[in-house]
Amino acid sequence: MKSSPHRGYTLIELLVTMTIGSVMVGIVAANLRAYNRSSKNAVSMIQGFVKQARAKGIARTAAYRIYADASGTAIRTSFANACTSTAFTTDTSLVLSMPEETKLLSPTWSVCFNSRGLATSNVTISMKTRDAGTKQVEVLLGGGTREL
Repeated sequence: MKSSPHRGYTLIELLVTMTIGSVMVGIVAANLRAYNRSSKNAVSMIQGFVKQARAKGIARTAAYRIYADASGTAIRTSFANACTSTAFTTDTSLVLSMPEETKLLSPTWSVCFNSRGLATSNVTISMKTRDAGTKQVEVLLGGGTREL
């Protein structure tokens, strides 16, 4: 009668595997922590939204205006032939809802990009976030943005 060889893992192999797995989970958790910061998320969202609205205005050869809604929880867009127009048409396809813990502090600002993508003025967008207090994004005349 033949004896069957024992199959399985040794205690050392299991401990090494668990240690490597724990180190990998720790590295992933440390890197994902930055994604949970509402202030960074809000700043990045606003900067991306401004670029998107500007690009859409250039593509349509129209003036695009971005502005905060009265509640301070969203940024909306509208368009017209020129920034000096009195009648703008709301673009319902391009709206930015702010993250839950973020609120725009001053809903009275607006910035208009002409058909070449240039802003009519520098505008500072202020917001209050849960994790970092007040943050600001400045929209520059050339259409760029920067965090203040």
